[in-house]
Amino acid sequence: MKSKLLQQDVSIDGLRDEALERRLNKHIFPSSILGGLLLAGLCIVAECVCPLASGIGLIMSTCIVYHYFEMVAEEKQRYPQQDFWGLA
Repeated sequence: MKSKLLQQDVSIDGLRDEALERRLNKHIFPSSILGGLLLAGLCIVAECVCPLASGIGLIMSTCIVYHYFEMVAEEKQRYPQQDFWGLA
């Protein structure tokens, strides 16, 4: 992750590369744990509502919505002047 940020010239003012790496390590690990716990919670909810909808279908639909969210975020970053939602 650090190498990707350095390639993009991302930095935090007042921090050297080593301090940036420590700060990233401090946030990446808890974020990955939280993501895993949220996915586990989603799986549990999906199994509980199995009579209403299939568990795999719920997870799949969540992944599809998240993928579209990532695509829109990437497009907004690539073309910041364009209005994607028709709100601005």
